[in-house]
Amino acid sequence: EPRNGGDWAAQRRGTERAAVVRKNKVEVIDEARRLAQQHTWSQVVIKGENGRIEREFTYGNDPRRFRG
Repeated sequence: EPRNGGDWAAQRRGTERAAVVRKNKVEVIDEARRLAQQHTWSQVVIKGENGRIEREFTYGNDPRRFRG
């Protein structure tokens, strides 16, 4: 999601600090996906400038019955 100043950030759920900050949305998504793939189960949720979910990536065994 974009930050003040135009940078894009990736943040872990439940934290206040960004794990990744880049000028370009595509670079942030690529880095967030790379980090997520290092965990047994993780999910990357992409939000647009309006805060709405645009896309999701799930890695590992999704504990939910239906993938999303």
